[in-house]
Amino acid sequence: MTIRDRLTTLIDYEILGNVLLAWLLALGVAGVVFAAALFLRKLGVARLKAFAQRTSTAIDDFVASLIAHTHIVVLAVASAFVGTRLLALPAKAERITIAALMIAIAVQALIWAHQVVNFALASFLRRRQTAEDPGRAAVLGI
Repeated sequence: MTIRDRLTTLIDYEILGNVLLAWLLALGVAGVVFAAALFLRKLGVARLKAFAQRTSTAIDDFVASLIAHTHIVVLAVASAFVGTRLLALPAKAERITIAALMIAIAVQALIWAHQVVNFALASFLRRRQTAEDPGRAAVLGI
């Protein structure tokens, strides 16, 4: 058996009804999507933080914080889901991928909700401190 025959046999090997080449393509797409998501997250946070330094509102700091708290595992699960869209998976495997994505989205929503609560609480405490001691707030720049 020649090397070409072995490679042809390997490429034609099926996993869950998809040839190995399809799996490799799906893995490649997932990797590119993941790398792009990480890059965009980092770029978005950096640009928003730079913008936030030039403004007096706290909302841009808040949005930068939300983007920064987008978890890497959630990005990985979402990227893997995108990759699986190239495959013809059995119904059970399809349900598992959708369930994994929904769980990842729910976990991310909880992380963001935590950030919302932190932001609201910090804003409330800053306003309260400013109202109680305006001189101290002026010195601190609040």
